[in-house]
Amino acid sequence: MNHEHSNTEMMKSTGLQKNSGKETFMLELYIDMMLQEALLKNEKEKLLIEIDKALDQKNEELFQHYCNELKEINKRFGT
Repeated sequence: MNHEHSNTEMMKSTGLQKNSGKETFMLELYIDMMLQEALLKNEKEKLLIEIDKALDQKNEELFQHYCNELKEINKRFGT
């Protein structure tokens, strides 16, 4: 009887480890998504600042350059 109890406990333990692995993977995926979103937001904000500077300086070439970069980012990330 004691032997059966230990097998049951081992099965429970194995199941918990599998769930823990899945949960760890999901947590890592979520963290990665959050980091990517933060980096994207930061990159967009920098480009918008550069676009504003180009407008203030009436520099059409820089304006077009930064706008094209922003379009590429939006296209790449579907935003």
